[in-house]
Amino acid sequence: GTNFTTITVQGGQITVTTSGPATGNLAIGATDVNFLNFTVSPVVNAQIKILRVEFHSTGTDIDGGDTTVTSAYITSVRVVDTDTNTAVTSSVDLSSFSDIGTNAGVYYAFTDVIDLTAGKVRNFKIMANLSTSISAGTIYATLGKAAATSYVFSSTSIKNTENNQYITDIVPSSAINGQQQTIQTSSMTVTMATTPSSQSYIK
Repeated sequence: GTNFTTITVQGGQITVTTSGPATGNLAIGATDVNFLNFTVSPVVNAQIKILRVEFHSTGTDIDGGDTTVTSAYITSVRVVDTDTNTAVTSSVDLSSFSDIGTNAGVYYAFTDVIDLTAGKVRNFKIMANLSTSISAGTIYATLGKAAATSYVFSSTSIKNTENNQYITDIVPSSAINGQQQTIQTSSMTVTMATTPSSQSYIK
């Protein structure tokens, strides 16, 4: 018949997907917190040259509205290969991040080189520690740039090592947001039981 349309579905030279973690609760002072899982699937040999990570708060600006980020309440932010459980980037504190704008979050661009092999899927996660001084609230991580000209990887972030050209065929074209994570104050109440009751004893 002739009453049909053929659609060819193709991924980009670089395809990025996410798989959690789900929305959850975090304790103040928690370590090795997973904020975002993501997978990079290349069809060419390449290198990630720049990997941008953002942190956002659903309330006030995560850096308190400062034009420069001075707090270090989120520490040891790094990208980890989940298959080998080893960090593929340096580890930086929130104080090394830059302010995006009023109530717009903060960002850091990792420049550690990450090798990609054609046809080999690589699995990563964005991890961090929470200081005991962090305030309760809801935050989330973003892979890429969330505002304005949004991207998951910019046009100069990944280079094809076969032809030494930057890769622009990247799917998706916009940033990937992690699920919201709620930081809660831990609490424990200690009370005295009714037993044993007061008693008198003879020597």
